[in-house]
Amino acid sequence: MQKIFLTLFISLIFISGCTNKSEFTLTLTDAKEQYYKYYKYYDLTDEMEIYTNFTEIEIILGEETLTLIEALEKNKITMLDIMHKVGYTTSLNDGGSLVYHYQNDDDFANLDFMIIDCYGTERIVIGNTSDVADYCRGNYE
Repeated sequence: MQKIFLTLFISLIFISGCTNKSEFTLTLTDAKEQYYKYYKYYDLTDEMEIYTNFTEIEIILGEETLTLIEALEKNKITMLDIMHKVGYTTSLNDGGSLVYHYQNDDDFANLDFMIIDCYGTERIVIGNTSDVADYCRGNYE
């Protein structure tokens, strides 16, 4: 009986810890026309680069506010978590880049934006300009 109770208790803690991770919002600040390399991180075994035209991207997770960089470094959230929350929209005609488009229709983020998981590169682009897809290619240091 104690083993069953202990197993249920540990499972409940694990499940509640996982569900809290999905409850977050984004605040995107000061969109510019120019894109730049925001952050380079390791996703499993791949090195990924995030490019954006926002001066800052904050994650609000419960009572905690972190920059996207801090949230990724502390494993509070993954880019996949964000992409799942935004929702897949379409793919580009470049062989497989995936587009996630958020329209400010609920309380998830303060602005419309797109995330593009660029095919054939280790690049993710987050932006709100009409040419955001063009930044999947090229060098924008």
